[in-house]
Amino acid sequence: MNVPKVGVCYCGCGDETGGHFAPGHDGRAASMLEFLHGHSDTAERVLQRGYGPGRENLKAKARAAGWKSRAET
Repeated sequence: MNVPKVGVCYCGCGDETGGHFAPGHDGRAASMLEFLHGHSDTAERVLQRGYGPGRENLKAKARAAGWKSRAET
């Protein structure tokens, strides 16, 4: 799905942004969706996708794919 960048944060805060979310607001939006729609929490989603303790390492897989934390950018 191609999500348009409209210049306003998708979380509903009204902040202007060059992307989809103001810094940190993607996590806020995920939390609000989970609260409103009863979706599984983050730990459950990690396990459902085969990552977590005793399973494939999520961070190592993301880094191998080119992901960097905000602190590294």
